[in-house]
Amino acid sequence: GGRGGEQEEKQPEPPDVSGQDPQSAVAAAGSVPLDRAQTVLDGADGAVARSVGEDRAELEAAPPTEERPSGAPRTLSGPPEAEAPAEAVSERVDRIGPDGKGEQERAKGKKAEGRRPTEQVGRPVVAQRADNGVSARDVENMQAAVDGIPDTDPALNTTVGAAPKVELTGESDPERTDKQLGKLEETSGRILEVGREDAAKGMGEDQVYPDVPPETLTAEVPAGDSGGGRGQRATGADRVERGVAIVAEQERGDRVKASVGRAQGDMSTARSEHERGEAGARLRTEGEIDRAEAENAEAQAGEREGLAERVGQAREDWRAEQDEELSRAEEDAGKEHGEKNKEIRKKRTDTDTEVEERKDEDNRKIQEEREKAEEEARKKKEEKKDESSGWLGWIADKVKAAFDALLDAVTAVFDAARRAVNSLIEGFRTFVDKAIEAARKFAVDLINKVADALVAIGDVLLAAFPELREKFRNRIEEWRDAAIDKVNEWADRLKEAVNKLLDLLAAGLSALLDALEAGLRAAVAVVRDAVVGAIEFARQAVAAFGQFAALVADIAPDPGGWLANLGGSAREGVQNHLWGAVRSAVRQWFDEKLQAVVGIGPAVVNALVKGCMSMAQIGRMAWEAVVASLPGIIVSIVVEKVVSMIVPAAGAVLTIIQGLMAAWDTVSRIVAAFGKFFEFLKAVKGGNAACLFAEAVAAGVVALLDFITNFLLAKLQTAAKGVGTRLKAMARRITKALEKTARGPRKALGGDINRARQGLRAANRAMAASAAARGR
Repeated sequence: GGRGGEQEEKQPEPPDVSGQDPQSAVAAAGSVPLDRAQTVLDGADGAVARSVGEDRAELEAAPPTEERPSGAPRTLSGPPEAEAPAEAVSERVDRIGPDGKGEQERAKGKKAEGRRPTEQVGRPVVAQRADNGVSARDVENMQAAVDGIPDTDPALNTTVGAAPKVELTGESDPERTDKQLGKLEETSGRILEVGREDAAKGMGEDQVYPDVPPETLTAEVPAGDSGGGRGQRATGADRVERGVAIVAEQERGDRVKASVGRAQGDMSTARSEHERGEAGARLRTEGEIDRAEAENAEAQAGEREGLAERVGQAREDWRAEQDEELSRAEEDAGKEHGEKNKEIRKKRTDTDTEVEERKDEDNRKIQEEREKAEEEARKKKEEKKDESSGWLGWIADKVKAAFDALLDAVTAVFDAARRAVNSLIEGFRTFVDKAIEAARKFAVDLINKVADALVAIGDVLLAAFPELREKFRNRIEEWRDAAIDKVNEWADRLKEAVNKLLDLLAAGLSALLDALEAGLRAAVAVVRDAVVGAIEFARQAVAAFGQFAALVADIAPDPGGWLANLGGSAREGVQNHLWGAVRSAVRQWFDEKLQAVVGIGPAVVNALVKGCMSMAQIGRMAWEAVVASLPGIIVSIVVEKVVSMIVPAAGAVLTIIQGLMAAWDTVSRIVAAFGKFFEFLKAVKGGNAACLFAEAVAAGVVALLDFITNFLLAKLQTAAKGVGTRLKAMARRITKALEKTARGPRKALGGDINRARQGLRAANRAMAASAAARGR
């Protein structure tokens, strides 16, 4: 009889929670039996490792990056774009050539030329005589003819002519030096213009920027300090008896569930702290990068400002040196031009003076030659006049010859004078020409020298300005390149700084992941500690049960069912098997307790014995009266008092076993054979323990009867009340009869006994009916 055993269901495998989020995984650990919670917690550790591993893989796949900053408003790839130098002035100063040889007035003195004055003298007519003589008239005519011979030569009334001035024209024109100076100024102006243009041309000094190609700076993510896929198992926690797990669940389940809630809260806190930490770390790094970039930009700007200041000063120096070169050239050119023109003017003045003086001198000589010739001609005439007084006796031919001689002489005088004058005129002309030519040549030479000098000065400028350009461009380029190198150094430092900050950020993020993993694992450990603590508590508690610990495995799967089996087996054993096992013992006990059962004292017994009733007869009377109802009475008492002791109230396994142990402390006085009692308890799970309970109780029947005596007596006294009353009445009558001795005591006593028996049977039937009603 009793509740039949059920095949224990095979427990399902613990869920694999390693693929869940850690909070869900921990929650799963709180929803499975504790003997499988460890495996689930291993999966929760795996979930932590996987979750944080995914975060770490995401960090490694997308580490902190930053577009490489340049620290400058712009970048420069390759050399800066410097403006090409202006095309240098290569043409030398144009040499000014003459517009021609130039016109020069020559000496225009008129030579003594023309008909001789004597050519106009007519020869006197001398009459032809036979004697070839001359007459007085002829002499007079001849003398008159002599007087008619001119003693002046109009041709000699001349001069060397006007003294021409030195005319500096054409190639000798000093204006050529002015024009040449103008050409120099024109060339120097172009040179200065180009020089100024060069000095103003950008050399790329405004392009002092670093060469920072587009680049994404990527942090190096360090390897994480991963705790592995599983947490640390507690010793002995790998294999947990099912019963122990159930005890742990029942006794410490609330704590485990509380630890799950705490762990989930800790995980949420750890995740929130991680998110805040990551956001803060990124924000701090962003600020540090901004500060590093600002400081670097300021340093680079300082390099540019310093270069701009130096280049600006260099350009001022460049222009100043250009001005110095130009001023030097102008000074040299002005000096050369002025001095040479002064010499030319002096030469012209001196030449003009010399010519004028020579003119005056030669004109004086011409006058002297004329006067000399006229004087000599007069003398010649006077001589002939004097001689003519003797001509009368001359022959005509001689007179004619004398006249002709005078005429020839005068002609010769004037011819000589003419030659002398003409020589002076020609000499003056030659002198003037040579002097003027020399002055003009002198001027030409100096003009050419001025031209050479000015061209040379221009050449100096042509060479000086490119040299200045080379000098200052090289200087500016050197400074510019040095500044570019410097800003590149600053840019490299900035890159290094940003890389370091990114690496620090990556290390910080990795450390935050380590901290997150540690926090999540610590949360898992909270649950694991709670589980292990619960299991250890259950083990210790079960160990304290001694032999009763063996019942844990039976009770744990279905405490309610086991209790139902326990109660059912006990009641069935009592109801169906106990009476047969304890009947003889109960009869013996009944005989021992007869007086108490029927409620008669020693006096009544003595009276009955005196009335010829033995104790055996009294016992049989009472037994026969109660034997039919006695099993029901015993069953009801045992069920009510004993079975209720060994069947604890429904509760947890630990409570049930503690109840069993407490019950044993009580029923051990009744069920003396623990082995039989425990054999019964072990059979409860199977549901076939009724006989075993009856045997266990029967093995201690004496103690049982002793335990239930008071309860049984109360029941029997009620049932046998009529018998006792009858017996008491019989005893009274016997006593009275004995006292009177008039009547026969046996006959009267027999009737009383029969009536007592009838009353006892009626009471017994009533008790049996009541017991049957309670059994239902």
